[in-house]
Amino acid sequence: MPPTHQVFNQPPPLTGYDVADDPAMLSALPRESAAWAEGAVRELGRLAGSAQVQEQGRQANENPPKLRTHDRFGHRVDEVEFHPAWHELMTVAVRHGLHAAAWRDTRPLMASVLADLAIESEATTMAAFQLAGATDRAVRGDEGEAAFRRLALAATKYWACKRAPAHAAEALECLGGGGYVEESGMPRLYREAPLASIWEGSGNVAALDALRALTRRPGSAEALIAELDQAAGRTAGWTRRFSGCGRNSPTRLKPGPATWPRPSRSSSRARCSSGTAIPRWPTCSWRPAWPRMQGPSRAGATRSARSRPASIPRPSSGAPRRRRGGVRRQPATLTSRN
Repeated sequence: MPPTHQVFNQPPPLTGYDVADDPAMLSALPRESAAWAEGAVRELGRLAGSAQVQEQGRQANENPPKLRTHDRFGHRVDEVEFHPAWHELMTVAVRHGLHAAAWRDTRPLMASVLADLAIESEATTMAAFQLAGATDRAVRGDEGEAAFRRLALAATKYWACKRAPAHAAEALECLGGGGYVEESGMPRLYREAPLASIWEGSGNVAALDALRALTRRPGSAEALIAELDQAAGRTAGWTRRFSGCGRNSPTRLKPGPATWPRPSRSSSRARCSSGTAIPRWPTCSWRPAWPRMQGPSRAGATRSARSRPASIPRPSSGAPRRRRGGVRRQPATLTSRN
């Protein structure tokens, strides 16, 4: 339609320009090490300033999404209707990666956490299959496999049950708010993770089972040490990792008359036991990473606590503590009476 008159008291439409043509912003990009994004920013700026996108924005603003709970027949549908302008703008956003710009590049620290979670999960799975195979071979009369299974099963059960809640919690944390939503399935896994130690027995029960295996079947210690020796020597990392679990410390696997199982020893045996299964799988590209990521730790510690930088000193449990008034108090010690 041709114009009917000329308007003098209104500004012209703000279209056909580059929204990103902002000297302050463009100078800030290279200064803050983001010069790599300038091309994409300028492209989006020209697109946002175009008449077409400006009109789509107006239509989307004037036509908000509408919830339709029922169709014309009264059937429940629970659909949300969007004006076509919404779809066009969302298509542009997805095409330029704006829908996931914050998560497009995996951060190094998060990549390490994900790798650690995957390695521990797969190592435990491999250990379970190794123990299942040892059970089959023991049934067929292999005494060595029967002895190995007796101790390795108790130690691995202890470690897997102790690690399950912390593992599920950290996996949930990696998903952010999505992991908290019930529909994601992660809350259910997190709630059920402690059930493993309830069903299989508490940590003390599993540790006592390991002690019972050492006492009633002395050959189980030698069988586990032989398995550790076989895993050691694959690479330098594997040799260092298993050096504290193999032949140089057999006395640690021989209980004395007053020896009680310690969680730290059970954890060490369990990590070594699960680790022995990894070299058997040549298709695992992350095998060299497992020894590095299995440093000494408590069973319930998270990756963030276990990967504390060396520059941050850990508090010494034996250091004298101060109480109010500046008086030092030595840590309490436990003694036993005969």
